[in-house]
Amino acid sequence: MPGDMSAKLTLAAILGLFAIYAAGCGALMLRQAEAMRSADLSVQAMQAEETQAAALARQARRLLDPDADRAEALDRFSALLRGFRSGRFAQPRLEDETPRQGDALNGEDEAARAFQSLMRAAAAIAESAGADDWDAGSERFDAFRDASPGASSSPAGALATADQEALAQDLEAAAHALAFAHRGRLNRERLEASRAESRLRNLALAGLGGGAALFFGLVRFGLAPLARRMNSRADTLESLLARERAEATHDAATGLLNSRGVRERLAKAMAAPDCRPALLHLALDHARLTRGALGADRTDPALRAAARRLAALLRPGETLARVGLGEFVVALDHVAAPNQAEAVARRLIDGMNRTIVEDGEVLSLPVRAGVAVSLQRDRDPDALLSDAALALDEAVRAGDRRCALYAPAIRAAQEARALTAVELAGAFSRGEIVPYFQPQVHLGTGALLGFESLVRWRHPERGVLGPSEFVRIAEETGQIERMGDVAMRASLAALAEWRNLGLGVHHVAVNVSARELRDPALADKLAWDVDAAGLSPRNVALEVLESVLVEDDHDPAIRTVAALAAAGFSVELDDFGTGHASINNLLKMRVHRIKIDRAFVTALDRREESRKIVGGIVGLASSLGIQTLAEGVETTEEAAAARALGCELAQGFLIGRPMPREAAERWIRHWDAEAFMRALTGVEDAAPGLSGRAFAPGRMRQG
Repeated sequence: MPGDMSAKLTLAAILGLFAIYAAGCGALMLRQAEAMRSADLSVQAMQAEETQAAALARQARRLLDPDADRAEALDRFSALLRGFRSGRFAQPRLEDETPRQGDALNGEDEAARAFQSLMRAAAAIAESAGADDWDAGSERFDAFRDASPGASSSPAGALATADQEALAQDLEAAAHALAFAHRGRLNRERLEASRAESRLRNLALAGLGGGAALFFGLVRFGLAPLARRMNSRADTLESLLARERAEATHDAATGLLNSRGVRERLAKAMAAPDCRPALLHLALDHARLTRGALGADRTDPALRAAARRLAALLRPGETLARVGLGEFVVALDHVAAPNQAEAVARRLIDGMNRTIVEDGEVLSLPVRAGVAVSLQRDRDPDALLSDAALALDEAVRAGDRRCALYAPAIRAAQEARALTAVELAGAFSRGEIVPYFQPQVHLGTGALLGFESLVRWRHPERGVLGPSEFVRIAEETGQIERMGDVAMRASLAALAEWRNLGLGVHHVAVNVSARELRDPALADKLAWDVDAAGLSPRNVALEVLESVLVEDDHDPAIRTVAALAAAGFSVELDDFGTGHASINNLLKMRVHRIKIDRAFVTALDRREESRKIVGGIVGLASSLGIQTLAEGVETTEEAAAARALGCELAQGFLIGRPMPREAAERWIRHWDAEAFMRALTGVEDAAPGLSGRAFAPGRMRQG
């Protein structure tokens, strides 16, 4: 700052001196220009006076010519004389008010005397020429009288009888004397004009030289330091702009290209002739990324480790970019066919599945991939990015697929899901989201335990839709919590009514999504709803997927399940055998019931492998004091096989399909537990083939 202030003060001082110098030179140049103009005007006036005197002498000769038209000649002579006199005495003085030294010596007095002589001779000629026809007071006489103050008031005087030739000679002599008198003054005025012109030229040259000197001084002492500072700041600004450009196209955490950078790369590839770029959209397992081996507070190191691993797997023509949390894209400059892009995706997936060591920690970051290939030359990068993202969503939605190739059908399905999401938003207010109830019974007695509440959508055009049609969409669009609230309150209302009617329904089981379980206030909200319905938490079972109970104490879902169990709610583990819940979590979460997935129950009576798995699950649960329920029981043989393996409860189409509230009430009233048990006994009596009289769900006890 002090250096900048000094440079500014120096610059201001030099500019001030330059302004003063320029003003002084300008004033002097104006004065010399005025002097030169004055001299030029004096020269022009004297030359005009000489010309008029000569013309007056020539006209006098014509006036005295006896053959000339006297009246015309006299008029012209009169006009010349009047103009000569008025031009002489009417013009302003061009010199200073005080006569300059040497004016008399330079012909000023001689010129005046010559002028007076010329005027007297001219007046005498006029009187002589017009003595016989002039009247006192006429215009012509007044002109000559004014020209010669000594002339008489009457044209008849002494001059009228003078010798006309002598008068003409006197006039010519006076004109020559006036011209001679002017010669000295003309020379002086011309000299003065020449000197003024020379001084003006010298001042201009001096001004240019001084201005140049001041300009170089300005540059040297004022502008140069300022220019150096400006150049330094310009360099700094250029470096900042370069850094901003780099930051605009690169990810700060990993140093890779970002979304904007990969768009620019794709645009260049698409502009190249005979080029078919492709894009791979890769997504890390977010649960592993944020809660994996590196810890929840070390996400950036995990991202950098994943970026380094992916970069190490790339080959020439493959560009890596990061586009989101745990999401990367790989741009391929050219592929000959879509299967080539799929092969690259599988190579990267396999490479990422291998464990790596990061800061002494063993880390595995599996990925899924969506693949899109540019099939048209006029496609833009955003369209390719969108296609790859849709393909990735398809791979994630499929669950068992690690890679998906984009096809137009994927976009059509996505658009259909978007339409469903819009319709779903209005379905709640229209009362179209309702619970259906599927009964659960004891395999030992056939008695009704309760119902599982399964959400349905009574669509006005498509009919009754099952959960597979809209629950996933509700989760993706954030509507699953509202759906859970609607299903829970309707289920509690139905259970309260059945108990008030004395129908012997012990409990209702309601599914709770992983997103709802991550709400720390869920236990308090459910306790409020149960109390408002006049029920107890013991009458409500909450079904959670086995995949929720992962090995991570940091997951809020784990803490919510524990809080629900502590509040008195029964916790049922749904689809057991398909996830990775540990024995430790089964105990820690105080799970009350395990629901064996229908994949193991189907054909249980005929598949030895399934019987071993179900038998192992039942044995484990029994040792831990946990009930087991067989899901998806569709035949009497499957129910008998499950009972023979020690399974306590059953649910499936054999017993009853999901049904609306009114139908469920009728089912309760007509359920024939004895007939159900006779059917199971008959099958068991026919063992080991487990074939016997099948139980028909329609045969219910009447009354």
